[in-house]
Amino acid sequence: MNIPDYLHDRVAQLISIEAENALVKGSWFVILGARIFRDGNEWCALFGEDLQTGVSGFGKSPLKAMQAFDKAWVEELPFSTKECCE
Repeated sequence: MNIPDYLHDRVAQLISIEAENALVKGSWFVILGARIFRDGNEWCALFGEDLQTGVSGFGKSPLKAMQAFDKAWVEELPFSTKECCE
């Protein structure tokens, strides 16, 4: 997306305000510096090398992906009896 030159300062200011608000709220997405990108028809928030080894969240908007990421960050992996008893 191309942002007109005359809006660059304003956009940078708004991004700074939003990042500061997210830190105050304790957003893990912002604290960890995870990245966000389009993946098919959704947004993906990812911390780590890839989806298999990292933590991710998906959503129809960047904010929803960030919220899904924050939820995934605190979820525990399911217990596997196979791992424990071999």
